[in-house]
Amino acid sequence: MLEHPLDASYILRHKKKIKRELLAEQEALLTKNIAVLGGSTTSEIINILEIFLLKNGINPVFYESEYNRFYEESCFENKRLDEFKPDIVYIHTTNKNIAKYPELKASPTEVEKLLEEQTEKFKTIWSSLSRFNCVIVQNNFDYTHQRSLGNLDCYDIHGKTNFISKLNSEFAKLAKDVGNLYINDINYLSAYLGIREWFDPILWYQANML
Repeated sequence: MLEHPLDASYILRHKKKIKRELLAEQEALLTKNIAVLGGSTTSEIINILEIFLLKNGINPVFYESEYNRFYEESCFENKRLDEFKPDIVYIHTTNKNIAKYPELKASPTEVEKLLEEQTEKFKTIWSSLSRFNCVIVQNNFDYTHQRSLGNLDCYDIHGKTNFISKLNSEFAKLAKDVGNLYINDINYLSAYLGIREWFDPILWYQANML
């Protein structure tokens, strides 16, 4: 059931049973502290991560940030995270966590400045987390559900699609320079699933009301 092709609905429905069976099957597990710093709800992500890590002989101990506090918990004083001493930090962000997109009246210089500001925010996060000397896994960004500029969105400097592509390109470049940084390519995953299936506005708003 944990081999491709996966039955996601079955795994979600029976995750507790699957976890019990995996724990009973495994004899020697490698314990790893994993901090999940989320820009969205991450409880289900943690549940599924735990199952697949157990399957591969890893017993994960999780730290979960408060909702959309990935920046604050990384960069400000955080005794709880410091005491946790993560072996791996996973920063789960999506396009919802891009603070600002270019305005239609913005000049090329202003757009470049905005891109630099957004990139610097994450560079600050990675630099702050370097105090743990651990692996950092960072999502890149999925495209938005709607294109406000239509086909222009992918190549006009004011388009969200164009801006996200530039951000993802910057992340890819930086991952080559930061030795402990790995990019989780959710932009590819969203394309693989299909954008309509990838993002359900109703479910997103329901999750934020919990």
